[in-house]
Amino acid sequence: MPNHVKMMMAAVTVMISSPAWAAAVRMDGGKPLSASLPGAWAAFADPQTGAMYTDTAGDFAIPVVLDTGASGMVLSDSHATNKGLFGSGLLGLNIPKTGENYLDFGIAGEEVFDVSRSTKLLLAPINFGLVGSRDIASFSDRGEYKFQIKQKDTTISGLPIPIDVLGSPVLNQHVLHVQPNNIAYTGQIPYIQFMNTHLLDALPGDIRDEDVYRVPVDYRNFVEGDPAVTVADNPVVPGVRIRDARGGETTSPHTMLFDSGGQITIITEQFAEEAGIDLVNERPIRHVGVVGAGTGQVQIPGYEIDELIIPLTGSDELIFEKVTIFVSPLPGGLDGTLGMPLFGPSLTQVGPTGPVDEIEGLFSNWFLDAFAEELVLVPIEKTKRTLPGDLDGSGAVDSIDLAIILNAWTRTVPPADPRADSTGDRLVNAFDLALVLNNWARTTAPSAAALPEPATMSVLLVGLSLASARRPRRS
Repeated sequence: MPNHVKMMMAAVTVMISSPAWAAAVRMDGGKPLSASLPGAWAAFADPQTGAMYTDTAGDFAIPVVLDTGASGMVLSDSHATNKGLFGSGLLGLNIPKTGENYLDFGIAGEEVFDVSRSTKLLLAPINFGLVGSRDIASFSDRGEYKFQIKQKDTTISGLPIPIDVLGSPVLNQHVLHVQPNNIAYTGQIPYIQFMNTHLLDALPGDIRDEDVYRVPVDYRNFVEGDPAVTVADNPVVPGVRIRDARGGETTSPHTMLFDSGGQITIITEQFAEEAGIDLVNERPIRHVGVVGAGTGQVQIPGYEIDELIIPLTGSDELIFEKVTIFVSPLPGGLDGTLGMPLFGPSLTQVGPTGPVDEIEGLFSNWFLDAFAEELVLVPIEKTKRTLPGDLDGSGAVDSIDLAIILNAWTRTVPPADPRADSTGDRLVNAFDLALVLNNWARTTAPSAAALPEPATMSVLLVGLSLASARRPRRS
Protein backbone atom coordinates (compact mmCIF):
# COMPACT_ATOMS: atom_id res chain seq x y z
CA MET A 1 0.00 0.00 0.00
CA PRO A 2 1.20 3.59 -0.52
CA ASN A 3 3.16 5.30 2.25
CA HIS A 4 0.16 7.11 3.67
CA VAL A 5 -0.82 7.03 7.31
CA LYS A 6 -2.88 3.92 7.92
CA MET A 7 -4.32 2.21 10.95
CA MET A 8 -5.90 -1.18 11.38
CA MET A 9 -9.63 -0.89 12.01
CA ALA A 10 -11.29 -2.29 15.10
CA ALA A 11 -11.29 -6.06 15.48
CA VAL A 12 -14.29 -8.08 14.43
CA THR A 13 -16.50 -9.37 17.22
CA VAL A 14 -19.16 -12.03 16.87
CA MET A 15 -22.24 -11.95 19.07
CA ILE A 16 -24.78 -14.76 19.21
CA SER A 17 -28.37 -13.67 19.67
CA SER A 18 -30.98 -15.86 21.31
CA PRO A 19 -33.18 -17.69 20.63
CA ALA A 20 -32.55 -17.77 16.86
CA TRP A 21 -28.80 -18.32 17.26
CA ALA A 22 -28.08 -15.91 14.42
CA ALA A 23 -24.55 -14.51 14.35
CA ALA A 24 -24.19 -10.72 14.31
CA VAL A 25 -20.76 -9.90 12.90
CA ARG A 26 -19.82 -6.38 14.00
CA MET A 27 -17.26 -4.24 12.21
CA ASP A 28 -16.07 -0.67 12.44
CA GLY A 29 -17.68 1.49 9.75
CA GLY A 30 -14.41 3.20 8.87
CA LYS A 31 -14.08 6.69 7.41
CA PRO A 32 -16.53 8.34 5.00
CA LEU A 33 -14.59 8.24 1.71
CA SER A 34 -12.44 5.95 -0.38
CA ALA A 35 -9.81 6.75 -2.98
CA SER A 36 -9.40 3.02 -3.71
CA LEU A 37 -11.37 1.36 -6.50
CA PRO A 38 -11.09 -1.87 -8.55
CA GLY A 39 -9.41 -1.36 -11.91
CA ALA A 40 -7.76 -2.77 -15.00
CA TRP A 41 -5.83 -1.68 -18.07
CA ALA A 42 -8.09 -1.43 -21.12
CA ALA A 43 -7.28 -1.45 -24.82
CA PHE A 44 -9.63 -1.26 -27.79
CA ALA A 45 -9.57 -2.70 -31.30
CA ASP A 46 -11.53 -2.88 -34.53
CA PRO A 47 -13.49 -6.17 -34.28
CA GLN A 48 -13.23 -6.77 -38.03
CA THR A 49 -9.52 -6.17 -38.64
CA GLY A 50 -8.14 -6.56 -35.13
CA ALA A 51 -6.25 -3.28 -35.51
CA MET A 52 -5.64 -1.52 -32.19
CA TYR A 53 -6.91 2.00 -31.63
CA THR A 54 -3.87 4.07 -30.63
CA ASP A 55 -2.83 7.66 -30.11
CA THR A 56 -0.34 9.40 -32.38
CA ALA A 57 2.58 7.96 -30.39
CA GLY A 58 1.29 4.39 -30.70
CA ASP A 59 0.12 4.05 -27.08
CA PHE A 60 -3.13 2.11 -26.68
CA ALA A 61 -3.95 1.36 -23.01
CA ILE A 62 -5.78 3.39 -20.38
CA PRO A 63 -6.57 2.64 -16.71
CA VAL A 64 -10.29 2.04 -16.14
CA VAL A 65 -12.51 1.66 -13.09
CA LEU A 66 -14.36 -1.66 -12.84
CA ASP A 67 -17.71 -0.38 -11.63
CA THR A 68 -20.54 -2.72 -10.64
CA GLY A 69 -22.72 0.39 -10.29
CA ALA A 70 -22.54 1.11 -14.01
CA SER A 71 -25.12 -0.56 -16.24
CA GLY A 72 -23.05 0.28 -19.31
CA MET A 73 -19.49 1.00 -20.43
CA VAL A 74 -18.48 4.68 -20.28
CA LEU A 75 -15.45 6.27 -21.95
CA SER A 76 -14.21 9.81 -21.46
CA ASP A 77 -14.17 12.36 -24.25
CA SER A 78 -10.40 12.77 -23.75
CA HIS A 79 -9.58 9.10 -24.31
CA ALA A 80 -12.26 8.03 -26.78
CA THR A 81 -11.61 10.86 -29.24
CA ASN A 82 -8.32 12.22 -30.59
CA LYS A 83 -8.22 15.03 -28.00
CA GLY A 84 -6.20 13.14 -25.40
CA LEU A 85 -5.22 14.44 -21.97
CA PHE A 86 -5.76 18.21 -21.74
CA GLY A 87 -6.06 18.41 -25.53
CA SER A 88 -2.51 17.10 -26.06
CA GLY A 89 -3.51 14.05 -28.12
CA LEU A 90 -1.82 11.84 -25.51
CA LEU A 91 -3.94 8.67 -25.13
CA GLY A 92 -6.55 10.03 -27.51
CA LEU A 93 -7.59 6.72 -29.11
CA ASN A 94 -10.13 8.03 -31.64
CA ILE A 95 -12.65 5.18 -31.28
CA PRO A 96 -15.22 5.27 -34.15
CA LYS A 97 -18.78 6.40 -33.34
CA THR A 98 -22.13 5.50 -34.84
CA GLY A 99 -23.48 9.06 -34.93
CA GLU A 100 -26.24 8.16 -32.43
CA ASN A 101 -26.91 9.89 -29.11
CA TYR A 102 -27.85 8.21 -25.86
CA LEU A 103 -29.55 9.72 -22.82
CA ASP A 104 -28.28 8.66 -19.38
CA PHE A 105 -29.61 9.70 -16.00
CA GLY A 106 -27.64 9.63 -12.77
CA ILE A 107 -26.91 11.38 -9.52
CA ALA A 108 -25.96 14.67 -11.21
CA GLY A 109 -28.95 14.70 -13.58
CA GLU A 110 -29.33 13.91 -17.28
CA GLU A 111 -26.48 13.67 -19.76
CA VAL A 112 -26.36 12.95 -23.49
CA PHE A 113 -23.61 10.61 -24.68
CA ASP A 114 -22.28 9.65 -28.09
CA VAL A 115 -22.30 5.95 -29.01
CA SER A 116 -19.32 3.96 -30.25
CA ARG A 117 -19.43 1.39 -32.98
CA SER A 118 -19.13 -2.22 -31.81
CA THR A 119 -15.60 -2.28 -30.38
CA LYS A 120 -13.40 -5.11 -29.16
CA LEU A 121 -12.32 -4.74 -25.53
CA LEU A 122 -9.03 -6.14 -24.24
CA LEU A 123 -8.06 -6.09 -20.56
CA ALA A 124 -4.86 -6.60 -18.57
CA PRO A 125 -4.57 -6.76 -14.76
CA ILE A 126 -3.95 -3.36 -13.20
CA ASN A 127 -0.93 -4.70 -11.27
CA PHE A 128 1.02 -5.09 -14.52
CA GLY A 129 1.79 -1.39 -14.21
CA LEU A 130 2.78 1.02 -16.96
CA VAL A 131 5.32 -1.40 -18.41
CA GLY A 132 2.80 -4.22 -18.74
CA SER A 133 0.19 -1.86 -20.17
CA ARG A 134 2.44 -1.28 -23.19
CA ASP A 135 2.78 -5.00 -23.98
CA ILE A 136 -0.15 -6.27 -26.04
CA ALA A 137 0.70 -9.82 -24.96
CA SER A 138 -0.49 -8.86 -21.45
CA PHE A 139 -4.07 -8.34 -22.67
CA SER A 140 -6.98 -10.76 -23.03
CA ASP A 141 -9.97 -10.42 -25.35
CA ARG A 142 -13.11 -9.67 -23.28
CA GLY A 143 -15.68 -9.34 -26.06
CA GLU A 144 -17.31 -6.63 -28.16
CA TYR A 145 -19.33 -3.71 -26.79
CA LYS A 146 -20.94 -0.43 -27.79
CA PHE A 147 -19.64 2.21 -25.40
CA GLN A 148 -21.13 5.43 -24.07
CA ILE A 149 -18.73 8.26 -24.93
CA LYS A 150 -18.92 11.51 -22.99
CA GLN A 151 -19.41 14.56 -25.17
CA LYS A 152 -17.52 16.69 -22.66
CA ASP A 153 -15.47 15.59 -19.68
CA THR A 154 -16.11 17.00 -16.23
CA THR A 155 -13.76 19.87 -15.44
CA ILE A 156 -12.07 20.77 -12.17
CA SER A 157 -10.29 24.13 -11.98
CA GLY A 158 -10.88 24.42 -15.70
CA LEU A 159 -9.13 21.14 -16.57
CA PRO A 160 -11.01 18.21 -18.17
CA ILE A 161 -10.78 15.11 -15.99
CA PRO A 162 -11.10 11.79 -17.88
CA ILE A 163 -13.03 9.05 -16.05
CA ASP A 164 -13.34 5.72 -17.87
CA VAL A 165 -15.64 3.05 -16.47
CA LEU A 166 -16.37 -0.57 -17.39
CA GLY A 167 -19.59 -1.83 -15.87
CA SER A 168 -21.84 -4.83 -15.67
CA PRO A 169 -21.68 -5.96 -19.35
CA VAL A 170 -18.15 -7.28 -18.82
CA LEU A 171 -18.19 -7.81 -15.03
CA ASN A 172 -21.26 -10.07 -15.10
CA GLN A 173 -19.30 -12.58 -17.20
CA HIS A 174 -16.75 -13.15 -14.44
CA VAL A 175 -16.07 -13.38 -10.74
CA LEU A 176 -14.69 -9.99 -9.72
CA HIS A 177 -11.78 -10.61 -7.32
CA VAL A 178 -10.42 -7.64 -5.38
CA GLN A 179 -7.61 -7.38 -2.81
CA PRO A 180 -8.61 -4.06 -1.23
CA ASN A 181 -5.47 -3.35 0.81
CA ASN A 182 -3.13 -4.17 -2.08
CA ILE A 183 -2.82 -0.99 -4.14
CA ALA A 184 -1.48 -2.03 -7.52
CA TYR A 185 -1.38 1.30 -9.34
CA THR A 186 -2.13 4.94 -8.56
CA GLY A 187 -3.63 7.19 -11.21
CA GLN A 188 -3.14 10.93 -10.82
CA ILE A 189 -5.75 12.40 -13.20
CA PRO A 190 -8.06 11.84 -11.43
CA TYR A 191 -6.44 10.60 -8.23
CA ILE A 192 -7.49 6.95 -7.87
CA GLN A 193 -5.71 4.17 -6.01
CA PHE A 194 -6.47 1.06 -8.05
CA MET A 195 -6.87 -2.01 -5.87
CA ASN A 196 -5.35 -5.26 -7.09
CA THR A 197 -8.12 -6.73 -9.24
CA HIS A 198 -8.65 -9.86 -11.34
CA LEU A 199 -11.52 -11.19 -13.42
CA LEU A 200 -11.84 -14.92 -12.72
CA ASP A 201 -13.77 -17.63 -14.51
CA ALA A 202 -15.00 -19.10 -11.21
CA LEU A 203 -14.76 -18.64 -7.47
CA PRO A 204 -11.55 -20.29 -6.15
CA GLY A 205 -12.25 -23.81 -4.95
CA ASP A 206 -10.20 -23.52 -1.74
CA ILE A 207 -12.51 -20.96 -0.08
CA ARG A 208 -14.01 -22.45 3.09
CA ASP A 209 -17.37 -21.36 4.47
CA GLU A 210 -15.94 -20.87 7.94
CA ASP A 211 -13.39 -18.36 6.60
CA VAL A 212 -15.77 -16.00 4.79
CA TYR A 213 -18.98 -14.01 5.04
CA ARG A 214 -21.45 -14.51 2.20
CA VAL A 215 -23.83 -11.71 1.21
CA PRO A 216 -26.76 -12.73 -1.02
CA VAL A 217 -27.00 -10.53 -4.13
CA ASP A 218 -29.75 -10.02 -6.70
CA TYR A 219 -29.31 -8.58 -10.17
CA ARG A 220 -31.68 -5.83 -11.27
CA ASN A 221 -32.36 -4.23 -14.63
CA PHE A 222 -32.16 -0.42 -14.47
CA VAL A 223 -32.45 0.12 -18.22
CA GLU A 224 -35.62 1.25 -19.98
CA GLY A 225 -36.41 0.25 -23.55
CA ASP A 226 -33.92 -0.96 -26.15
CA PRO A 227 -30.71 1.01 -25.58
CA ALA A 228 -28.24 1.95 -28.31
CA VAL A 229 -25.31 0.94 -26.08
CA THR A 230 -24.35 -2.33 -24.39
CA VAL A 231 -25.90 -2.69 -20.94
CA ALA A 232 -26.49 -5.36 -18.30
CA ASP A 233 -28.11 -5.83 -14.89
CA ASN A 234 -26.50 -4.49 -11.72
CA PRO A 235 -25.90 -6.26 -8.38
CA VAL A 236 -28.08 -5.14 -5.47
CA VAL A 237 -28.19 -6.25 -1.85
CA PRO A 238 -31.76 -6.65 -0.54
CA GLY A 239 -32.75 -6.50 3.09
CA VAL A 240 -30.36 -3.75 4.24
CA ARG A 241 -31.52 -1.93 7.40
CA ILE A 242 -30.39 0.93 9.64
CA ARG A 243 -30.56 0.98 13.42
CA ASP A 244 -29.98 4.37 15.01
CA ALA A 245 -30.74 6.09 18.31
CA ARG A 246 -32.53 8.90 16.45
CA GLY A 247 -35.32 6.63 15.23
CA GLY A 248 -35.21 4.25 18.16
CA GLU A 249 -36.10 1.23 16.03
CA THR A 250 -34.59 -0.71 13.16
CA THR A 251 -35.83 0.42 9.77
CA SER A 252 -37.68 -1.80 7.35
CA PRO A 253 -35.53 -3.70 4.80
CA HIS A 254 -34.23 -1.69 1.86
CA THR A 255 -32.40 -2.56 -1.37
CA MET A 256 -28.98 -1.03 -1.96
CA LEU A 257 -26.71 -1.20 -5.00
CA PHE A 258 -23.31 -2.83 -4.49
CA ASP A 259 -21.24 -0.08 -6.10
CA SER A 260 -17.56 -0.90 -6.65
CA GLY A 261 -17.14 2.48 -8.36
CA GLY A 262 -18.68 4.35 -5.43
CA GLN A 263 -16.34 6.36 -3.24
CA ILE A 264 -19.07 6.99 -0.66
CA THR A 265 -22.15 5.21 0.71
CA ILE A 266 -25.49 6.87 -0.13
CA ILE A 267 -29.08 6.50 1.04
CA THR A 268 -32.19 8.31 -0.16
CA GLU A 269 -34.01 11.00 1.80
CA GLN A 270 -36.87 8.60 2.51
CA PHE A 271 -34.50 5.97 3.93
CA ALA A 272 -32.75 8.64 6.03
CA GLU A 273 -36.01 9.97 7.43
CA GLU A 274 -37.15 6.45 8.34
CA ALA A 275 -33.88 6.04 10.24
CA GLY A 276 -34.75 9.16 12.23
CA ILE A 277 -32.40 11.70 10.59
CA ASP A 278 -33.95 15.17 10.65
CA LEU A 279 -32.87 16.48 7.25
CA VAL A 280 -34.40 19.90 7.91
CA ASN A 281 -33.04 20.77 11.34
CA GLU A 282 -30.04 18.48 11.89
CA ARG A 283 -26.70 19.89 10.78
CA PRO A 284 -24.71 17.47 8.57
CA ILE A 285 -21.30 16.46 9.84
CA ARG A 286 -19.81 17.06 6.37
CA HIS A 287 -20.61 17.65 2.71
CA VAL A 288 -19.02 16.04 -0.32
CA GLY A 289 -18.99 16.94 -3.99
CA VAL A 290 -20.01 14.03 -6.22
CA VAL A 291 -19.67 13.60 -9.97
CA GLY A 292 -21.66 11.00 -11.89
CA ALA A 293 -23.85 10.85 -14.95
CA GLY A 294 -25.09 14.38 -15.48
CA THR A 295 -23.30 17.53 -16.43
CA GLY A 296 -22.14 18.87 -13.08
CA GLN A 297 -21.04 18.25 -9.53
CA VAL A 298 -23.58 18.02 -6.72
CA GLN A 299 -22.93 18.68 -3.03
CA ILE A 300 -24.61 16.16 -0.75
CA PRO A 301 -24.74 16.09 3.06
CA GLY A 302 -23.35 13.36 5.29
CA TYR A 303 -24.54 12.02 8.64
CA GLU A 304 -23.23 9.37 11.01
CA ILE A 305 -25.53 6.45 11.83
CA ASP A 306 -25.12 3.88 14.59
CA GLU A 307 -25.51 0.67 12.58
CA LEU A 308 -25.82 -0.36 8.95
CA ILE A 309 -27.10 -3.95 8.87
CA ILE A 310 -26.41 -6.18 5.85
CA PRO A 311 -27.95 -9.68 5.71
CA LEU A 312 -25.66 -12.68 5.30
CA THR A 313 -26.53 -16.13 3.99
CA GLY A 314 -28.90 -17.81 6.41
CA SER A 315 -30.09 -15.59 9.26
CA ASP A 316 -26.72 -14.02 10.09
CA GLU A 317 -26.02 -10.28 9.82
CA LEU A 318 -23.00 -8.11 9.05
CA ILE A 319 -23.28 -4.91 11.09
CA PHE A 320 -21.10 -1.89 10.31
CA GLU A 321 -20.98 0.45 13.30
CA LYS A 322 -20.63 4.27 13.19
CA VAL A 323 -21.00 4.62 9.44
CA THR A 324 -21.03 7.95 7.58
CA ILE A 325 -23.76 7.89 4.98
CA PHE A 326 -24.57 10.62 2.46
CA VAL A 327 -28.14 11.52 1.55
CA SER A 328 -29.24 12.14 -2.03
CA PRO A 329 -32.02 11.24 -4.47
CA LEU A 330 -31.10 8.17 -6.53
CA PRO A 331 -32.32 6.94 -9.92
CA GLY A 332 -33.89 3.59 -10.68
CA GLY A 333 -35.94 3.25 -7.49
CA LEU A 334 -32.85 2.48 -5.43
CA ASP A 335 -32.85 3.03 -1.67
CA GLY A 336 -29.08 3.43 -1.47
CA THR A 337 -25.61 2.44 -2.66
CA LEU A 338 -22.97 0.50 -0.73
CA GLY A 339 -19.66 2.17 -1.53
CA MET A 340 -16.04 1.14 -1.20
CA PRO A 341 -15.36 2.78 2.21
CA LEU A 342 -17.13 -0.27 3.69
CA PHE A 343 -15.14 -2.83 1.72
CA GLY A 344 -11.66 -1.33 1.40
CA PRO A 345 -9.38 1.45 2.64
CA SER A 346 -11.17 4.59 3.76
CA LEU A 347 -10.21 8.17 4.52
CA THR A 348 -11.47 11.64 5.31
CA GLN A 349 -9.36 13.92 3.17
CA VAL A 350 -6.75 14.00 0.43
CA GLY A 351 -3.75 16.29 0.49
CA PRO A 352 -1.46 17.42 -2.35
CA THR A 353 0.37 14.09 -2.36
CA GLY A 354 -2.50 11.75 -1.57
CA PRO A 355 -4.60 10.60 1.39
CA VAL A 356 -3.48 11.99 4.75
CA ASP A 357 -5.55 9.88 7.15
CA GLU A 358 -6.22 6.60 5.38
CA ILE A 359 -6.98 3.41 7.30
CA GLU A 360 -6.93 -0.16 6.00
CA GLY A 361 -10.05 -2.04 5.09
CA LEU A 362 -11.20 -5.02 7.12
CA PHE A 363 -11.27 -7.48 4.21
CA SER A 364 -8.16 -9.01 2.68
CA ASN A 365 -10.12 -10.21 -0.36
CA TRP A 366 -13.63 -10.00 -1.71
CA PHE A 367 -15.29 -11.75 -4.62
CA LEU A 368 -18.44 -10.68 -6.44
CA ASP A 369 -19.68 -13.92 -7.96
CA ALA A 370 -22.17 -13.10 -10.72
CA PHE A 371 -22.84 -16.80 -11.30
CA ALA A 372 -23.73 -17.73 -7.71
CA GLU A 373 -25.19 -14.26 -7.08
CA GLU A 374 -23.29 -13.61 -3.90
CA LEU A 375 -20.63 -11.31 -2.49
CA VAL A 376 -17.95 -13.30 -0.66
CA LEU A 377 -15.98 -11.34 1.95
CA VAL A 378 -12.74 -12.63 3.46
CA PRO A 379 -12.04 -10.78 6.73
CA ILE A 380 -8.45 -9.81 7.31
CA GLU A 381 -8.37 -11.59 10.68
CA LYS A 382 -8.66 -14.93 8.89
CA THR A 383 -5.89 -14.34 6.35
CA LYS A 384 -2.45 -12.84 6.37
CA ARG A 385 -2.23 -9.19 5.40
CA THR A 386 -1.38 -8.87 1.74
CA LEU A 387 1.88 -7.19 0.87
CA PRO A 388 2.90 -6.96 -2.81
CA GLY A 389 6.05 -8.99 -3.37
CA ASP A 390 5.79 -10.96 -0.10
CA LEU A 391 5.62 -14.30 -1.86
CA ASP A 392 6.31 -16.50 1.17
CA GLY A 393 3.87 -14.67 3.45
CA SER A 394 6.53 -13.76 6.01
CA GLY A 395 5.38 -10.16 6.31
CA ALA A 396 8.48 -8.78 4.59
CA VAL A 397 9.79 -8.56 1.03
CA ASP A 398 13.29 -9.95 1.19
CA SER A 399 15.86 -12.33 -0.31
CA ILE A 400 13.62 -15.36 0.17
CA ASP A 401 10.97 -13.81 -2.09
CA LEU A 402 13.63 -12.98 -4.66
CA ALA A 403 14.88 -16.58 -4.56
CA ILE A 404 11.34 -17.84 -5.25
CA ILE A 405 11.26 -15.73 -8.42
CA LEU A 406 14.75 -16.72 -9.59
CA ASN A 407 14.19 -20.43 -9.00
CA ALA A 408 11.13 -20.32 -11.27
CA TRP A 409 12.49 -17.77 -13.75
CA THR A 410 10.93 -17.97 -17.28
CA ARG A 411 9.02 -21.13 -16.36
CA THR A 412 5.26 -21.62 -16.62
CA VAL A 413 2.93 -22.26 -13.68
CA PRO A 414 2.37 -25.11 -13.18
CA PRO A 415 4.81 -26.91 -12.83
CA ALA A 416 6.80 -23.94 -11.44
CA ASP A 417 6.15 -22.67 -7.91
CA PRO A 418 2.79 -20.83 -8.09
CA ARG A 419 3.98 -18.32 -5.49
CA ALA A 420 6.37 -16.89 -8.09
CA ASP A 421 3.50 -16.02 -10.44
CA SER A 422 2.32 -12.93 -8.59
CA THR A 423 0.62 -11.43 -11.66
CA GLY A 424 -1.48 -14.50 -12.40
CA ASP A 425 -0.43 -14.81 -16.06
CA ARG A 426 1.01 -18.33 -15.45
CA LEU A 427 4.49 -17.22 -16.49
CA VAL A 428 7.32 -16.12 -14.18
CA ASN A 429 8.84 -13.10 -15.86
CA ALA A 430 9.94 -9.48 -15.44
CA PHE A 431 6.53 -8.40 -14.17
CA ASP A 432 6.76 -10.79 -11.21
CA LEU A 433 10.34 -9.71 -10.52
CA ALA A 434 9.35 -6.03 -10.65
CA LEU A 435 6.70 -6.59 -7.97
CA VAL A 436 9.39 -7.89 -5.60
CA LEU A 437 11.97 -5.21 -6.43
CA ASN A 438 9.47 -2.34 -6.25
CA ASN A 439 8.49 -3.40 -2.72
CA TRP A 440 11.94 -4.44 -1.51
CA ALA A 441 12.36 -4.30 2.30
CA ARG A 442 8.72 -3.34 2.91
CA THR A 443 6.93 -5.00 5.81
CA THR A 444 3.39 -5.29 7.17
CA ALA A 445 4.31 -3.62 10.45
CA PRO A 446 1.48 -1.51 11.86
CA SER A 447 1.63 2.23 11.25
CA ALA A 448 0.74 5.37 13.16
CA ALA A 449 -2.72 6.46 14.25
CA ALA A 450 -4.95 8.43 11.95
CA LEU A 451 -5.30 12.21 12.05
CA PRO A 452 -8.42 13.88 13.48
CA GLU A 453 -11.30 14.31 11.07
CA PRO A 454 -12.48 17.80 10.08
CA ALA A 455 -16.11 18.67 10.66
CA THR A 456 -16.86 19.54 7.03
CA MET A 457 -15.18 18.90 3.72
CA SER A 458 -15.48 19.29 -0.01
CA VAL A 459 -13.89 16.56 -2.08
CA LEU A 460 -12.29 17.50 -5.40
CA LEU A 461 -10.50 14.72 -7.26
CA VAL A 462 -11.50 12.07 -4.73
CA GLY A 463 -15.04 13.40 -5.03
CA LEU A 464 -15.28 12.06 -8.57
CA SER A 465 -17.54 9.37 -7.18
CA LEU A 466 -19.09 7.03 -9.69
CA ALA A 467 -21.72 5.98 -7.16
CA SER A 468 -25.10 5.41 -8.78
CA ALA A 469 -23.83 7.36 -11.74
CA ARG A 470 -24.93 5.26 -14.63
CA ARG A 471 -28.48 4.03 -15.00
CA PRO A 472 -28.94 4.18 -18.78
CA ARG A 473 -32.32 4.70 -20.35
CA ARG A 474 -33.40 5.18 -23.89
CA SER A 475 -33.53 8.76 -25.16
